[in-house]
Amino acid sequence: MKSILKCVILLSFVSCAENVPTIPPPPPPEPYYPCDLGEAKNCIIEENIGACQNGIRRCIEDNNNPMIATRWGICEQSVFPSEEICDNIDNDCNGTLDEVKPLQCHPPGYEGLGLVYNNDNPYSICHMGYLGCEAGEWLPCEGYTGPENEVCDGLDNNCNGVIDNDVDYGECGFSDEGMCLMGTNYCIEGDLYCVDAIFPEFERCDNIDNDCDGETDEDLVQLCESVCEIGEEVCEDGHWVNCNARQPQDEVCNGFDDDCDGEIDNGISCECLDGMIQPCPALPCGWGLQMCEEGEWSECEGDIPEDEICNNHDDDCDGDIDEDLFIVCYEAPSETLGVGECLPGESICQEGVWSDCLDQVLPQDEVCDGLDNDCDGITDNPEVFYEKTDIVFVLDVSGSMCDYIAELIIAISDYAFTLSGSDHMFAMIIHGYNPAGEYTVLSNLTDIVTFVGAIMFQGCTRGAVEPTYDIIYDLANPLNDIGMSWRSDATPVIIVIGDENPQTERDIYPEDILPFAESCMLPGCNSATNDYWTDGDPLEIFVITNTMYFANYQMFVLGDGLRFFDINASSSISVGLDLIFREICVD
Repeated sequence: MKSILKCVILLSFVSCAENVPTIPPPPPPEPYYPCDLGEAKNCIIEENIGACQNGIRRCIEDNNNPMIATRWGICEQSVFPSEEICDNIDNDCNGTLDEVKPLQCHPPGYEGLGLVYNNDNPYSICHMGYLGCEAGEWLPCEGYTGPENEVCDGLDNNCNGVIDNDVDYGECGFSDEGMCLMGTNYCIEGDLYCVDAIFPEFERCDNIDNDCDGETDEDLVQLCESVCEIGEEVCEDGHWVNCNARQPQDEVCNGFDDDCDGEIDNGISCECLDGMIQPCPALPCGWGLQMCEEGEWSECEGDIPEDEICNNHDDDCDGDIDEDLFIVCYEAPSETLGVGECLPGESICQEGVWSDCLDQVLPQDEVCDGLDNDCDGITDNPEVFYEKTDIVFVLDVSGSMCDYIAELIIAISDYAFTLSGSDHMFAMIIHGYNPAGEYTVLSNLTDIVTFVGAIMFQGCTRGAVEPTYDIIYDLANPLNDIGMSWRSDATPVIIVIGDENPQTERDIYPEDILPFAESCMLPGCNSATNDYWTDGDPLEIFVITNTMYFANYQMFVLGDGLRFFDINASSSISVGLDLIFREICVD
């Protein structure tokens, strides 16, 4: 019976042993195991790994159990696995030293600052560092990211738990002149917004300084009409006044529709036209003159010699008829006489009739020759040359451009409107706003009104990378996906405006741009309207920048003539743009 009981107990122990954990707690004594007194065996661990050591369990007498005389005692002298610590010892007995988790840390001086870290606030830029263990020693704190000055970027830069707080972003806007008001910059969701600013508009006839230039209703003219004709009127004190269209008058005998009813000299009796003169028999010269007054011929007057007139008679009684008679003549609008190339001519009396006006110079279609051919006071009107010209402005909007940006936008807009009679199209690319050197097509090539609307409110930003070379390369390369819609029959022109050296983000340099500029594979470079180069047809590039940087653009600005314009010149930006368009003409 005792042997059977031992077998049952032994089988039970084996079944239970299969479920023993890999690293068990210290086992209790084994009171029911049969053993031989004095027998010994290893306990707990089969191999000595790391800090762990096998123990010894001995067979001892069991005086408390009459059924079994002996039992295994407790496990003695064993060292069990424990939690790993940084001491260069394999405490958990897995064969690896010091595999402890890194401890979070911060450098000296950052204790007690109340900083909010990224693990508590995902918008915080601050990160705790960590302590690594090596050879039983904790290493210095690494990987710590501390606070910075707060900026408007949608992040908690100073790590106080609040995003974009406690920063004065200052004033914004155009000016406080006229209807304009300065606003205040506010940071909203990581972007600056100009709030409460009022910007300039085009001047209107309302007795308000709409364009904020210090003048009210200046240079405003509009068409007006009467029953006779179309004229012009001007704006004064917010009202349209002084229409110069001719008003109807009483009909008189003058061969003219005075009352503007569509009929000449109607409703009156006209023997002749007022002001007409005709010869009549008179003494002693044999001929006198009579004049038409109120539709009737006056009496003949000419009994004494008179000044010779063009009437096929010897008025001065010298035996010659109509001798040495000529008048100054001009058969174009009087306001063009003496303007530009326009000059008067002469009409000669021949058999009582004035000849055609000889040797007069009348207004002609404007040509690009340095002359005012159409006699409007403007030499080489830019709107008549290159009836299809595509002009792309490359504009730096970084912080250093703030002294120029407002004047530039107004000047570009104003000058674009002077070209409204042409088929010019304009585009603008801005850069200098992004640390990654990105740029934006603010306006693709479009008509003047749409273009001005797109650029009207463009301002400056804080400084960043200004990839001038990259943009010129992308514009000049027909295979680039910039998306500029160059027209196939329009002259391509690039105008670069900035106050610093040209920069690059993608390692683009003049030697990369030069082949595209010289060969000009863009649409329009080989059209009949602009093929004026004797050595090819390069891309037109103009630069407005500081004088000290001109040489850095010279390699890819090709051709003769003025190609650089000083952004700090005393003359206005409008004058510089005018010179650029004239340079486009004379090239």
